[in-house]
Amino acid sequence: MEYHDSRWSQTHEAVKKMGARLAKLSQAHDKTVARMSMMLDEDADGIKEGRGAVHSPEEYDVLNTKVDEALGKFRKAKREETDKAWKEIKKRNKDVIKNVQFKREGLDNFLHKVVDQVSWRLDGAISERLQQWVDETIIRSIPKNVKERRAYFKGTRHGELDQGVYLPTGVTPETVAHELGHSLETNANIHAAAHGFLYHRVGKEPAKPMGGGFGQLEVGRGDEFGAVFGRDARYVGKHYKTEDTEIVSMGLEKMFSDPVHFAEADREYFKFMLGILDGSFT
Repeated sequence: MEYHDSRWSQTHEAVKKMGARLAKLSQAHDKTVARMSMMLDEDADGIKEGRGAVHSPEEYDVLNTKVDEALGKFRKAKREETDKAWKEIKKRNKDVIKNVQFKREGLDNFLHKVVDQVSWRLDGAISERLQQWVDETIIRSIPKNVKERRAYFKGTRHGELDQGVYLPTGVTPETVAHELGHSLETNANIHAAAHGFLYHRVGKEPAKPMGGGFGQLEVGRGDEFGAVFGRDARYVGKHYKTEDTEIVSMGLEKMFSDPVHFAEADREYFKFMLGILDGSFT
C-alpha cells in the first residue's frame, strides 16, 4: 500500500534525517561500553593466568564517567529530536485541534499529569475531523473491583455505553497514547483503513502464538513489524475476535516514544500514521 501525499513524504524525510545525530551519539555510547567490556575481559584473563588485574580502579572510574556522559548525551538528544519530530508533524497539518482535551473521571494527580502530556503532544497534531472521537473518549482510573491492572480500552464495540480508556497508577504517556489509538479506531473509516493496512502487510501469513506473557489463544502475525517493534512484532498484527486491531494503537504509541526510529525503520507504517493524525482516513 503506497501513499503519495506530498505532505506525508516531506514530513517523513524531515523526521528520518534526525536519525543521523542519534546514530552518532549511540555509536559513541556503544564504543565506551565496548571499551569497558574489553577491560573487564583483560582483567579476568590476567587474574586467571596469575598476573593479576591489568587495569586500576581509577581507570574504571574514568571510563564509568564517560559511559554515563555518553548515555546522558544520547538520551538528551533523543528527547530533543522527538520534540523536533512532532514539530514537523504539526507543521504541515491543517484544520487541527489546537487544544486537545480529554474527559477524565477519577484520576489521581499523577494520572492527570500523564494525560496532560498526551494532550499537549497532540495539540495541533490531530485533525478536527477526529474532534468527536476526542470529545467522546473518557479517561478513567481502573475500578478497584477490576482484577485487570493493565491499561485497556473498552467501547461501544465491546458492549459499553461509551468509549473508555482505563488506566492504572504509574502508567506512561506512551501507554495512554496506545489506548487512545484504540478509541480513534472506533471511527468506522479508520477501522477499515487499519484492517486494510494490516492485511496489506501480513498477507496470508498464518497467525502464531505470541509467547511469554500472553494466553495460548492470543495469536498474531509479525510481517516486518519487527524492524520497529522488535519482539512485539506479532502483537502489532494481533488477531481479535472483536475485529479490533493494534495497528493504530501501536503506531501511535511508537510515534510518542520514538518517532525518529519509526520513520527510519518503517516508512510505510510511519506515513500511514501521519494519515491517521491528519484525518485523511476519516
